Amino acid sequence: MAAIQLLTGHHYWLTRTGFTTPFIRAGRSPLSGQPLAHARRKAAARALAAGQLPCTGSEAAISQIAAGLAAGLPVRLRDAVTGLDHANLTAVAGAIMAAGDHHLP
Repeated sequence: MAAIQLLTGHHYWLTRTGFTTPFIRAGRSPLSGQPLAHARRKAAARALAAGQLPCTGSEAAISQIAAGLAAGLPVRLRDAVTGLDHANLTAVAGAIMAAGDHHLP
């Protein structure tokens, strides 16, 4: 959930068809019938590392951190957070705290 909040709050990746078409699958829950989406985070991380998803450094960092939170993929936080602006750093901190079941004040 924390990774999804980070991606939706960032507004970049989920508005790009070059990301959503190959890496996001939408459907309905087989149990409740409620809408749901599944992100293919590992495949997206491989595409990002291979240079197949053009983006800025901060956009790449947000994607890498979200993949780390969602799929347990390794992230070098020192490298990922360097250069993020205040809003993105706050979003990352909030996502990490949410992953630990805590919230920013």
